[in-house]
Amino acid sequence: MNHQLPLDVFIWDMGWHLKHGGSGLGSGCGWSFDPQLFPNATQFLGELKEKGLHMGMNVHDCGGICSDEPLYAEAAAAVGVDPKTKTLLTAQWCTNPKFAHALGDIVNKGPLDQGADFYWNDWACSGPIESGNGDTSSGCLGGRSTPSFWTNRNRHTFHRRQSIAKGNTGATSDPTETRGFVMGRWGGMGSHRYPHGFSGDVVDVNWQTVAYQPYFTATAGNVLFGWWSHDLLGVKVGDDGHNIRTRAEAMELHVRILQWGAWSPVFRTHDRGASAGGCYDSHWPSQLGDCPIVKPWEADPVYLAAIRETMQDRARLMPYAYTGARTFYDDGLALLRPMYYEHPELEIAYKGLVKNPKQSMVGSAGGAGGRGVAPSPGPPPCTSCQNLHMGFDLSGGGARIQAIPNGQVNIFNSFQYSYDFTRRFDRINIFQ
Repeated sequence: MNHQLPLDVFIWDMGWHLKHGGSGLGSGCGWSFDPQLFPNATQFLGELKEKGLHMGMNVHDCGGICSDEPLYAEAAAAVGVDPKTKTLLTAQWCTNPKFAHALGDIVNKGPLDQGADFYWNDWACSGPIESGNGDTSSGCLGGRSTPSFWTNRNRHTFHRRQSIAKGNTGATSDPTETRGFVMGRWGGMGSHRYPHGFSGDVVDVNWQTVAYQPYFTATAGNVLFGWWSHDLLGVKVGDDGHNIRTRAEAMELHVRILQWGAWSPVFRTHDRGASAGGCYDSHWPSQLGDCPIVKPWEADPVYLAAIRETMQDRARLMPYAYTGARTFYDDGLALLRPMYYEHPELEIAYKGLVKNPKQSMVGSAGGAGGRGVAPSPGPPPCTSCQNLHMGFDLSGGGARIQAIPNGQVNIFNSFQYSYDFTRRFDRINIFQ
């Protein structure tokens, strides 16, 4: 059945690769497809490619390179280790350039050659050399940097290194070279060079944690790291400290999560992982109900209709978002921006509206430096937006509460938007 739900990127979480020492975070030295799950990974990825999908692969830089990896012998030789010893090649991102070359240019090249497009650098967790959580502790350069910064840099520049290895310098055109791309954890100040961020697992799925994400995303643009990808999760009965009591309440929150995601830099649904919430309990995966799987096509018709419209509007918004990405690259102005960018003279732009402080700009109402779309009074980016958008003039300083029917999102004609996540699916505050 064709559910008319657009899809263009397929994200593989950590279950895709070999597991060394278990299926949890200790399997951080797995870098190749698990043959028990994917006996012909190249063929499978090829079939997905034929459907127009791109593939992103989750990895954890934890345990180095294990000896049963298919490319272990070549990697060991590059590090200077006799492959016959089957010695674990410990993770040494910060101390050994040979290891960075062995993993980044030899081992990681394998899945890319099979059809994968980019890597999702997840938790740069503890290894035999770099102890501690690499995302928050300072383990490199005498405590001045984190492993995450270097893993992001290494995989972002993979295609450039491969092109240079072919003899193509910056002055030589290489039509086969792909632009660098990585989705990674925040590696500290300076990470704007690789600004596609993964915000981490959501332990408590509730209205408050989701409401924080628009503020978080827009504010992060102040340090040039504004292209965040959040887990857009399913919701189960019992979430929010057991305040989600019915399936209807769970679906209301789930729809709002997706609606917010459609206007965020990256729309990426995610089944809740084994590091958060009920999925981390000892009985998982025997009770799969604790780990909601995002399958919009199985939703009740009223929710499916809202989700379909949300995902289709996201697809229509892509030219505007792509332009926003270019503006971000050229001018350092993120797609989502705090209200005080456009209205620095108004105190309310800093404190937020009393009823709803989670409000941001999507792009610029007037265009930054003459760039971008000026949605007011110009045309909206999609025909369906005519019934979606509402006029809003912050300079007026007024606020009005208005109920929104099922399936609609409060996006304003100047591309300001706000959410009151304490409200439910069919009632939300609108300011104009």
